[in-house]
Amino acid sequence: MTHRERGVTLFEILIATTLAMILILAITQVDMTRVYISEDIRRNLNRNGEAELALTHMGKWLQMADRVVVVSANNVQFRVPVPTEAACQPIPTPDCFDRAANYTWGQYRYDSGLKQILFYYPVTSSCPTPITYGQAPDSSLAGLTVTYNDADSTQQALGSDPPSPDNNLLQIKVISEGVTPSTNRPYQSQVVLRAGAYTNLNATAQNSSSGMEPTGSISSAPNPC
Repeated sequence: MTHRERGVTLFEILIATTLAMILILAITQVDMTRVYISEDIRRNLNRNGEAELALTHMGKWLQMADRVVVVSANNVQFRVPVPTEAACQPIPTPDCFDRAANYTWGQYRYDSGLKQILFYYPVTSSCPTPITYGQAPDSSLAGLTVTYNDADSTQQALGSDPPSPDNNLLQIKVISEGVTPSTNRPYQSQVVLRAGAYTNLNATAQNSSSGMEPTGSISSAPNPC
């Protein structure tokens, strides 16, 4: 047999097979790394999305409120003028807001055990089943804080000049959980109570003005959920 007629030896086959396996493993590793990175990006987007969704929902509801009671840093009640009486529709007259039937209360509360924000509406003498923000069992919501922004510590007369900081401006912060506590990401927003008057009432009690009603006691806050 001449040199040209020599076949492939077993050793050459083993080398070729080994090189092919190394190449396949390298390609597989690249693909797996790409999958892990894509999954990590998707997971982070979903986790951040939970906080953004909760913050957007809270902002839309609270800006319609005429009165807000901050029960605690992560528990807030709010009241929305909702004319329900036939005489107050389609356009309510000022006297409609002299009656409790034309107000509805709601509440947001953060549950640290579930890591969820619970939305109760409407709240009456009993609490309805809440809508939850933060997907169980792996919710990314690490906290909620609601405070009055620039709340004045002293009560002043209406229309004082120059005006002091008002108490119809809320600061909302929703915390999105990171890999470690140091990587938690806060999402913040300021909400103006559009139905709440500029009052300069003492807001250190974390209770806003009487809002649309003239006396402040026609539709008091129900027991918190």
